[in-house]
Amino acid sequence: NLEDLIRTVRETPHDLGVAFDGDADRLGAVDENGHIVRGDMILLLFGLDLLEKRGPGQKLVFDVKCSQALPEVFEAAGGEPIMWKTGHSLQ
Repeated sequence: NLEDLIRTVRETPHDLGVAFDGDADRLGAVDENGHIVRGDMILLLFGLDLLEKRGPGQKLVFDVKCSQALPEVFEAAGGEPIMWKTGHSLQ
């Protein structure tokens, strides 16, 4: 339950809280103030970490539901953002 996570993070000196759903195929995250971090921003953080560890030119695949900030920031940092199709009809 994200409400429990939010409360715990607000009441303790933590910078981040992460919770998984029952089968761990989705996650939710909250920042140090208990604010929910959107999935596209989590992906961007992973992408920026990838660039820091492996250098420029790394690729990051995202979908149309992501904020336009994701490809802009990732590309400005030296990465190659790739928008791709998603959804059950494409499987």
